[in-house]
Amino acid sequence: MNSVSTESFPYTITYICQVLGMNEADVLALCQKAGIQPHREESTGRLFFRLRDLEILRNSNKGPQSGRNGTSHMVQAPMPPQASLEPAKSAYASMQKSAALGMSRSDLSNIVESVSNAKEEILKDLSQLLDDKLSGLDEVVVELIRSKSDNDALREELRKMEESRNQYQAELSKFKPAAFGFYRKES
Repeated sequence: MNSVSTESFPYTITYICQVLGMNEADVLALCQKAGIQPHREESTGRLFFRLRDLEILRNSNKGPQSGRNGTSHMVQAPMPPQASLEPAKSAYASMQKSAALGMSRSDLSNIVESVSNAKEEILKDLSQLLDDKLSGLDEVVVELIRSKSDNDALREELRKMEESRNQYQAELSKFKPAAFGFYRKES
């Protein structure tokens, strides 16, 4: 099954109705009058429109609803945010939730941008904190290696000293006490 691309079809019928200030039946009638064929998602049956379709609908709706000075009282539709385009199902679920909460697409875009900026700041602060904590680690590792090599050298020296002591004790044990505080060496 092919999901709807939010880049190709960023606007739902509900959003178009809000922007044009019309109900769904009037929007569909306007689509037929303007020759626009909305995209229908196979799994849910929901209708989606392209940006170009929205502009055509807006232009074809301008005539009857324009004021005396030729300006329309309709709300301008914001461009779809390119950085926060999600897969179709989650995008439409979030749009349903936002509609229930009374949020517009631009409000959602601002929230997503704020969360993204906060995430970037947190990652930057965490990276700086880790760098600060680990900055002395290199010196500690070098000191540890130097201490280990010193420890190995001292162990070797201790081993040699013990061998020397054992040799001297063996040599000393060859001397046996004789008369009048003298010692004689036995081979």
